[in-house]
Amino acid sequence: MVSLDRNERLLADETRFRQISERIPAGRWGDPKDFAGPVVFLASSASQYVCGELLVVDGVS
Repeated sequence: MVSLDRNERLLADETRFRQISERIPAGRWGDPKDFAGPVVFLASSASQYVCGELLVVDGVS
């Protein structure tokens, strides 16, 4: 999950927030900045030989 304005209701509901947070591998909600690296990679020529892959950005290294 990414912490965005559209998730405001989930962030305000402590029970639901905790339920979701426990399922996030990184142990925290993502920030839009967390996606910058993967997006730059996919938009660059460095990814020209990448096709048909599912890139999971979930905070697990």
